[in-house]
Amino acid sequence: MSNTVFPTLPGLDIKVKRSDVYATAVKTTPSGRKFRTSLSLTPISTYELTYNALRLASATPDYQQLAAHFAQHKGRGESFPFLDPEFNAETLGAFGVGDGVTKSFQLLRHVGAIGYPVYDLNGSPSVYINAVLTAAYTITSGLITFTAAPAVGAALTWSGGYYVRCAYSADNLDCERVMMGYYKSGVVKLELDKP
Repeated sequence: MSNTVFPTLPGLDIKVKRSDVYATAVKTTPSGRKFRTSLSLTPISTYELTYNALRLASATPDYQQLAAHFAQHKGRGESFPFLDPEFNAETLGAFGVGDGVTKSFQLLRHVGAIGYPVYDLNGSPSVYINAVLTAAYTITSGLITFTAAPAVGAALTWSGGYYVRCAYSADNLDCERVMMGYYKSGVVKLELDKP
């Protein structure tokens, strides 16, 4: 597991493919009735990114940044934080309700009404108890531990940026030169890596 963030590079194609995949077991009886059991609480998201113009020689050589990141992680050998182009910040997102006893709560990011755990933060979060900003907590891998348990019924919310932890889906990185000093990547595939 690495903390080296996937580089944000210019030239990203407007088409970014994002897929969510659940694991479901389906058992069919001899009569044809089906019984379904979900094997995962949250989906595995996958991303397909294509870069149309990776500069080879410039103040910030994009091609080298991508190639170096890929090499550092030995292809799919290690996970890393990735800034999802669309889902990367939470504004007053709910992550728990106080019960007067529990002190630790995992931060959640929301896509619609569904909450997913947040492990990698992009900056310091703002944490609120009943809409009042607090600093009376510690945080490790998105787990907030308050110094005192929030009161019964206290609404816990937060605002801030986050990364999703991903790994490369393949051990090869394909790029082709499209003109002198510029490369185009093949599809760079990433998949969510649950801690």
